[in-house]
Amino acid sequence: MVDFWQIICKEKVGGPYMILPVLIADADPSLRDQLKKRLAVANISCDCAADGREALERVAARRYAVIVLDLALPRVPAEQILELIRQAPQANRPVVLVLSQGSVARSLDVDVVQVVLRKPMIASQLSALIESCARASTVVAAREATVAPQREAAPALVASVSGDLVA
Repeated sequence: MVDFWQIICKEKVGGPYMILPVLIADADPSLRDQLKKRLAVANISCDCAADGREALERVAARRYAVIVLDLALPRVPAEQILELIRQAPQANRPVVLVLSQGSVARSLDVDVVQVVLRKPMIASQLSALIESCARASTVVAAREATVAPQREAAPALVASVSGDLVA
């Protein structure tokens, strides 16, 4: 069976087919386990964090396609994790899905947070949303990886053509 996303990555982007991993940062072990199992079926690698400190360490150490972040994580507030994500270059930022137990009283930076979801939710629907975001984010990352080197090479070529001849 041919994977539709593999075709897109090879034909449209020209890069290798690899979906960036997902981080599930939620204190609920049942939700983390359900999502990890569902994403594994879709061939998406998933890291999990049970608290804010663990999530902060994982975000600092690895690039993710999607981060699912519970606003009520213990030990380190979610705002610190969002600040770390905000500091990353725009092209390297993951899609951030924020989970909230009730209404979101605080303001969230729309440049960092793409979706706010209320708990409780249906795990199958959330995993489908995560899978869709991970695949889309990976296609964009692959496109950036193939376009960026071409952009960097062009100015060097122009400089050598327009400058004095160098032996």
